[in-house]
Order: sequence, then structure tokens, then C-alpha cells
Amino acid sequence: MWIGRTFRWFGRWALLLPIRCAKLVAWSATIAAGLCLAFVLSAQLAKLYSTRDWRPVPFEELLQILHVALPPIAGESINRNIDFLLGLPANLVSFICMVIFYSIKTVLDIPDRRLQRRDRAAEVKTHGSAAHGNAEQTHGDEDLIKDIERALDDAGKWQKS
Repeated sequence: MWIGRTFRWFGRWALLLPIRCAKLVAWSATIAAGLCLAFVLSAQLAKLYSTRDWRPVPFEELLQILHVALPPIAGESINRNIDFLLGLPANLVSFICMVIFYSIKTVLDIPDRRLQRRDRAAEVKTHGSAAHGNAEQTHGDEDLIKDIERALDDAGKWQKS
């Protein structure tokens, strides 16, 4: 019996661990993209406040600020597409990355919740039905409520007379 429970426990963790690690990576990437967005926006707003000039920051410039070196890419069509992406405003790229990574995390929540529900259902089965224990508790609660009502009625009659 304990061997079966042990294998089920390892099986659940074998499924949950990669899902939760991927969720952690997605959350971390979402936070990193949000920090980049906040960094760029704060720099742009500071410049707007001081010089009354709004200058969009290209994504390539943000990568240079963060000291990210881009390797040379072979191929004319790929190079043209990469240049297009690097020319986009860093605000837009950071926001789109945030949305994508948060969406990935949300999609990974679905199997995580299913596995957690299955764990709870298995736990209820192994530890006995919760409905039977709740039925006994409900009867005890009803008796307590009736005793309180009787005591209040007696107190009300005593105060009136």
C-alpha cells in the first residue's frame, strides 16, 4: 500500500516539477520584460520632462545599453527581418514580450490546476469521505444552535417579566 502511494507521489512530482519550473521561467521573463519597459519609459519621461522632447528608443539601442552583443547573421532575408525587429521601439517590444510570457504562464496554469485538483480528490479518497464527517458536525451544530435559541428565548422572557 505504501509503495503505491510512494509511486503516485513521485509520479505527481515528475509531472508538476517541469510545469512549475516552466512557470517560474515565464514569470521571471515577464518581470524582466516589465523592468525593461519601466527602465525605457522612465528614461523617456525624464527626457520629456527636462527637454520637452519625446524620442522613441529603438530596441537595438536598449540591447546596447544592456551590453547584449548580437552575433552576425548570415542570410539576406533573415538579416532584413532582424533589422526590422531591432528597429522597433523598445517600449513596444518589451510590452509584447510581457504579454507573451504572461500568456505562456497562464497556459501552464491549466495543467497545474488539474493536477492539484486530482491530488485533492485522491487525498479525500485516501483519508475517507469528508461528507460523512461534515454530516456529523452539522448535526452537532444544529443542536448547538437550538440550545442558543432556547437560551435567548428564556433570556427574552425573563427580561420581559
